[in-house]
Amino acid sequence: MNEKAYQHLATAFVLETVAAARNEISARKAGREGSSQAARLFRALTSAQRVHSNKGLMLLRGKISSTDKSIADLMQTLERSVATYESILEEVEGAVRRFVDQLLRTTRIHLGLLRKYKEEEEKIYFVCQICGFIATEKAPENCPVCQAVKKKFLKIA
Repeated sequence: MNEKAYQHLATAFVLETVAAARNEISARKAGREGSSQAARLFRALTSAQRVHSNKGLMLLRGKISSTDKSIADLMQTLERSVATYESILEEVEGAVRRFVDQLLRTTRIHLGLLRKYKEEEEKIYFVCQICGFIATEKAPENCPVCQAVKKKFLKIA
């Protein structure tokens, strides 16, 4: 695949992935508002866009590096994210500030996990479905970042 085709495919992948996430949230909101037909339509769109995203990812797979290279690339991305979130925090307040602060705190934790993943034995992870904090071995009673209760953690084994 030439570079231009790769860039177009990557763009389509991102657009479909973001649209699927947005529609999943819209489906939840429509359900809470009592609009069951809209909620079903949003869920159907989410499912279709995930199909698109997965197909795009399969085509991109040949361009995905080894695990070690992928981890190194992710670490660089997260380090840039930390710098970006730090600068954003200086300019925002209220709910946006709290959100960006959670992003910053969890991203730093994610970096720590990546830095030492090879040194540790096999782990089970627990991901807070409210803020994205990742715990190892067991879910905490309350999330240290957002205070979510234990049942809000998804086990990744």
